[in-house]
Amino acid sequence: AAAEAAAAAAAAAPQRMAVVLYEFAPEEDNELALQPGDEISLLLTPEDSDWWKGVKVATGEEGVFPKAYVEEVVEGAGEAGPVEEEGAVVMAVALYDFQPYEEGELALAT
Repeated sequence: AAAEAAAAAAAAAPQRMAVVLYEFAPEEDNELALQPGDEISLLLTPEDSDWWKGVKVATGEEGVFPKAYVEEVVEGAGEAGPVEEEGAVVMAVALYDFQPYEEGELALAT
């Protein structure tokens, strides 16, 4: 019964995600190759380690990587509305390519 309760709690918990900021080339078999913009489903994020473990959403590849190469996506950060915290950094991942039509628009690439 305790194992079932733990599994149910884990299933109910929101999945932690990260977006890759920098390219990382693995040097060991257990390391995960990263490209900027990759989305990672986080599995292990020990606070006392510089390495995290995760799964690439697009490919299902699993491995460890330097935590400094990714930024965790905060739940609710995608919701519309003003950023109220001074100095807060808002990050987004382009889902589609976009070519600007007017001055002041930003080109996006996936």
